[in-house]
Amino acid sequence: MKTLQVDSTLDSIVFSEEGMLYYKSTAILKILQALGGLWKLSFVFYLIPKGVRDWAYDILAKYRYKIFTRREHCRLPTKEESPYFLD
Repeated sequence: MKTLQVDSTLDSIVFSEEGMLYYKSTAILKILQALGGLWKLSFVFYLIPKGVRDWAYDILAKYRYKIFTRREHCRLPTKEESPYFLD
C-alpha cells in the first residue's frame, strides 16, 4: 500500500511504500515512479548522490512560494476526481 503523508512537525514530505519510509528527494522520486507513464523516467535522478538531491530539495522547498507562487485557496476536486480523495 502506498500512502503520502504531510506532517507539520516534519520539514519534508514522507512517502510510505510496503512498510518503508522515504524522505525528501527520495520520496519525490518514489511518488513520480508510482505515477507511472513518462514519470518513470525520473529514475535517472537516482544517479545523483542522495546528499546532492536532498540539498536541491531543501533549496527548492525554501523558495517554493517565490518560484511557484502561493495561492490563497486550494482547488476543490471535480466529481470525476473526487473518488481519488479521502473524505
